[in-house]
Amino acid sequence: VVCAAPVAVLHVLDLHAVSLGIRGASKQTLQRAIICRFLSYGTESRASLRHLAADSWHSIIPMVVTHDTEELVDCGYMSVVGIVKALGDIVAMLVFLLMVPLLFGRPLNWIALLVTLVTPALEMVAFIVRKERTTTLLEEGHDKLEALTNGVSNTVDQYDLITTYGREHIAINIFAKLVVEKNQCDTKT
Repeated sequence: VVCAAPVAVLHVLDLHAVSLGIRGASKQTLQRAIICRFLSYGTESRASLRHLAADSWHSIIPMVVTHDTEELVDCGYMSVVGIVKALGDIVAMLVFLLMVPLLFGRPLNWIALLVTLVTPALEMVAFIVRKERTTTLLEEGHDKLEALTNGVSNTVDQYDLITTYGREHIAINIFAKLVVEKNQCDTKT
């Protein structure tokens, strides 16, 4: 019972956290702020967006609102929440390990205490070692997704030209190449 109680409490807290809707509310706040900001741009500011992505500048805002905000919430904010949760779990384990000897008159379990302290340190070392490679792969994946989105947008924008001159096969080949590049990038991460 004593061993199961902390796990049960953490499980109930996890279930409650899902019902709070933190992820959805965070994403909604970011998306709304981006659209509000974009709508407040003047003609000159919106015109400067055209230089960011050549002919398909109009795909930047949808990409930011739909994909980038989701990625930011999932990989940024929710990761921080996950780290805080993990630190809370470690503190709960340490409190439990230190309280058992006081409450039940048992000896301190030094091995469990050592494992509880060393494991996060080893995970931090692994994180530091992989950080640069992971960041590079994630940025590459983002670039490939943006290229794929721009490719789809260009195909839709150029539909009349493509079909009028019978260039469907070229458009399909370009799209297929972008999909392959994105999928290859995804398998690396």
